[in-house]
Amino acid sequence: MKHFMYIIPILFGLTSCLKDKQGALSLEDHMQIQLFQPEEGEVFQHGETIPINGVIDAEFTMHGYIIRIMHSSYLDSVIFEHYEHVHGSSLTFSEIWINNLSESADILVEIQAVGNHYGTSDLFLSRVIHCLGE
Repeated sequence: MKHFMYIIPILFGLTSCLKDKQGALSLEDHMQIQLFQPEEGEVFQHGETIPINGVIDAEFTMHGYIIRIMHSSYLDSVIFEHYEHVHGSSLTFSEIWINNLSESADILVEIQAVGNHYGTSDLFLSRVIHCLGE
């Protein structure tokens, strides 16, 4: 009978852990990226300045952000990258990139919110724009 009294609290503890895992919220429920500029599908002339502006909000202290610009057809070709290691629950970003492409291409603008130093809680937002070549 004495052992039975120990088993009941353990069973309640296990079921409460299972409930937490099943009802867990996704990262998007705790972090949000808003990209104000550029707009999806926007077209930029050769030599034109492309503004990259937005804000990242989280319910915890983040560790920065990364802005990447790359060809949408081959994502391993990064044209521009800016990393900012800043801490806060609300991070505003404002960068520019000048379209210096020799050929017209669809370009992916990607924002990576860095949730921690291990990359396990990063959130991504991307948008495709069109850059005209020379």
